[in-house]
Amino acid sequence: WSLSVLDDNGGVCSSIISDSNDKQHVVFIDAESASSILSYMTNSGARWVSEVVDEGGDLEKMSSIAVDEAGNVHIAYFDDYEVENVTKGRLCYANNVDGWNQTVIDDSTAMVGLNPSLAIDQDGWVHISYFDDTGQKVLKYVNNVDGTWSAPIVLDPMSNVGLYSSLAIGTNGSVHIAYLKQGDKDLMYTTNSDGFWDPEKIDDSGTVEGRVVLALDSQGAPHVTYYDDDGLIYAKRNGTVWDKEMLDANNELGSGLSMFIDAQDQVYITYYNEILTLLKYINNVGGEWNNATVIASEGVVGVDSGISVDANGDEHIAYVESTGDGVLNYAEKRSGIWMFQNVDVASCGDRISMVMDSQGRAHVSYFESESKDLRYATLVSVP
Repeated sequence: WSLSVLDDNGGVCSSIISDSNDKQHVVFIDAESASSILSYMTNSGARWVSEVVDEGGDLEKMSSIAVDEAGNVHIAYFDDYEVENVTKGRLCYANNVDGWNQTVIDDSTAMVGLNPSLAIDQDGWVHISYFDDTGQKVLKYVNNVDGTWSAPIVLDPMSNVGLYSSLAIGTNGSVHIAYLKQGDKDLMYTTNSDGFWDPEKIDDSGTVEGRVVLALDSQGAPHVTYYDDDGLIYAKRNGTVWDKEMLDANNELGSGLSMFIDAQDQVYITYYNEILTLLKYINNVGGEWNNATVIASEGVVGVDSGISVDANGDEHIAYVESTGDGVLNYAEKRSGIWMFQNVDVASCGDRISMVMDSQGRAHVSYFESESKDLRYATLVSVP
């Protein structure tokens, strides 16, 4: 493991992604700045560099980052600002195609742009889903297809929907979004694959809450994992029907949740038991769901996690041990044997982000709560 301090001043709400050249890009909030600057780092040159993306607003909200095939970085983020001592919010977008350029995408209401989810299609166009917390409280969507930002579209006419959403782009350019209908505690899905948006229910039990993760398989079929009051559920869309399975019937589950689909369309999920404070893992390798496995159980482990699978079919999991000051741990499976490492023992926060590059190397960003550093750890040398 090679460990680098990327910024001595900040690192709240970090997110990291690798481009096609195996270079890393990180967006984070500078916690020590008076204006809570949204900052960006990359090692796409010969060394890590830090750049300011946007100095405006409080920015204590989550941002979403992606890298296109040319290595350009695209970020959607919530920016709150003041007008006559009244706090308002807007959806903003920035890229570094020709130096950092910021654009206000949607400021049509008093508090819009929360919890954005961004993805880039094969032509390099940007797609964003996000929550408008004003009035009816709705899920919105915009894109810049053909180079001009579209007018915001309300994806679901019902009220109190879309607090959390997860967006993915199909190989044909179709957009797929799973989202929480928090007012009724239902799980929803919508896509424009037929040329129009048509919301449908994945789960109308009235018991859905917490995070939701969506991913597409090699055939473009959407897979979703989520929590309800009774446990961990997995759903796959077959035609117009959602096939749902309870993977772990346990009302103690919640918080950290991650899913990965490999090239053979096998699904891997990590999740958290909040009461027993342990990290769990399940997959359907071989065509059937295997028994859930406890990956780590000593201490408070798994409050957040990320999973990926390399080209050899070996699983890699980064997770947080919240015992004491907080520890970032890393587990990988080699020849059927789990191997564990403490990446860093100094004050790891409860939120992490992990990505695997094309060489099967793990890259992890995390917030060090004591020093307020944004830290990055990787299995390869940092330039």
